[in-house]
Amino acid sequence: MKKVKKLSLILSLILTAIIYSCSELPNEYLEKKGSVKDDSTLVKKALIEDYTGFTCGNCPYAHQEATRIHEEYGDKVILLALHCSFYAKPTTAHPYDFRTETATEWDNFFGISNSGLPNGMVNRRGFLTSNNILKYASWQETVDLVLAEKPIVSLDLSAIYLKESRQILAFVTYMYNEKLQKYHSLNVCIVEDSIVQYQKWYRHDPEDVNDYVHNHVFRTSLNGTWGEKLTSQIGIKTYSFTLPENSDWRPDKLKIVAFISDVGNTYEILQAEETDLK
Repeated sequence: MKKVKKLSLILSLILTAIIYSCSELPNEYLEKKGSVKDDSTLVKKALIEDYTGFTCGNCPYAHQEATRIHEEYGDKVILLALHCSFYAKPTTAHPYDFRTETATEWDNFFGISNSGLPNGMVNRRGFLTSNNILKYASWQETVDLVLAEKPIVSLDLSAIYLKESRQILAFVTYMYNEKLQKYHSLNVCIVEDSIVQYQKWYRHDPEDVNDYVHNHVFRTSLNGTWGEKLTSQIGIKTYSFTLPENSDWRPDKLKIVAFISDVGNTYEILQAEETDLK
């Protein structure tokens, strides 16, 4: 508990410094204090990465399964929809481009679309044994295994949007519950909900759905494909991102997702968190 209180105090001091240096911060955020959850309330969370594409006619069934699992487990499950491969390549009829460099790099590295879509991963488990790629029917089984484990690291996340400058500020705190044996990496991402665009949907009437609602869409990483290496037991990280001037990203539909993974070794995700923009 002393470590938790100490980290809360440090975060509060840093946020106070940031607050007084950022005149745009909204009043409701000025009253918020940073904190890390008590050890007794910590739970390990499951991150489902759903690799998809708008011309993949079976992908909506994977989306439905991911949504069902999320609804069953609530905030213990976090979703990322990663559009990749030729299934996400824009066409003349449907020019909207969901693709990102980071999602493409992850897809190529983990070999997801090479095994066909829809496919995904849950906390990137099984990479060393080539068992990381999962059909959506297997997602819940792996989610259950993840949620039954005790987390080795706590992760706290908050984010705000500054309207005048179109800037997102993300604040991440972490604390290991046991000695950090190897360097892990922190990824911080932007995700958007409720993007209405075309989707092919086999066995659906109509099969060509022009007003399909795409949720949990991965937009970008705030700190690179493999994130930032962590070298200490306790840490506080801040990230900023300015929305592109000509983008159609809607701040009220954006979320921040953060996760810590064992990059360079097992690549397994050790903890994940999600928050709305304030």
